[in-house]
Amino acid sequence: MTLSLSRDWYEFLVSLTDAGVRFLLVGAHALAAHAEPRVTKDLDVLVEPTRANGARLRTALQQFGIGAIAPEASELARPGPFWIFGRPPVQIDVLTQLKGVSWARAWKGRVAVPLDETRELMVLGRAELIAAKRAAGRAQDLADLERLAAFARDAGAGRAARTTKAPTKAPSTTKSRRPRGSRK
Repeated sequence: MTLSLSRDWYEFLVSLTDAGVRFLLVGAHALAAHAEPRVTKDLDVLVEPTRANGARLRTALQQFGIGAIAPEASELARPGPFWIFGRPPVQIDVLTQLKGVSWARAWKGRVAVPLDETRELMVLGRAELIAAKRAAGRAQDLADLERLAAFARDAGAGRAARTTKAPTKAPSTTKSRRPRGSRK
């Protein structure tokens, strides 16, 4: 699975990855990793809210070219605030907290997808994505939950069709000596 990313988004994620920032891709791009892509105006990134990770994030923001407006590492380490860089359709939202899912749970449930030939990108896991979408409860989040459910149903139906085998021999037409319902 390869995510479709604008050049700015790709370069931002490379900056985070190369600086060693602990982060997860969330929002519409996480939905794309688990179901199907949908149009979005922003890239949502959840970062671990610790002082050490805040310092790495600040370094990544400087490498990306927005260090002059980047918050201090102590500010980036506090759960709750979020920062918006740029404007739609290539806006970047950096979150330190996700409604309905703790950082520890989000990190534990993460899945890896390729960012490019040499880097992996950590994405919010499916169960955690569902919990976050339920907790947010906005119209778009509810529509995303429907997409996830429909994708799971379609994938399940496809698996069942592929794994069902035709019988190797015709069923026997001889009758059993014992009538049905007999205990002996």
